[in-house]
Amino acid sequence: MCLDRVNSKWKGLSRKVETGYKIFAFLPPTNQLKFIVFSHKGYKRVETGKWLTSGGDLATDIHGKRYCAGFHIFKNNPGAGILHPYPEKIVKVKYKGVLAKGIQMGREVVVAHHMWVPRYRRNK
Repeated sequence: MCLDRVNSKWKGLSRKVETGYKIFAFLPPTNQLKFIVFSHKGYKRVETGKWLTSGGDLATDIHGKRYCAGFHIFKNNPGAGILHPYPEKIVKVKYKGVLAKGIQMGREVVVAHHMWVPRYRRNK
């Protein structure tokens, strides 16, 4: 999914670690977190408990402005139902290496090069 609007881009990657919210697919019966891969109409398993690094492709917002692709992380909890009809789970994540900031689905988003997803606990 691409940004609706890019507000700013960075040339150098920040080492500052911040927190935000990432929406994952949450698929029974295994109850695993998965990335929703819209371009492939499928899912990709999320590795938890370690830093993940995004690919380095370029993406384009809906107005044609280009930015470095990365993990799209909401600054604030976006609430449920955003990716309907996909079963979703909103997870608080850590990120660093901000590549761009913008708006997606009317909410403030950062695009980060690195993201850390905590291990999922079933009874939480």
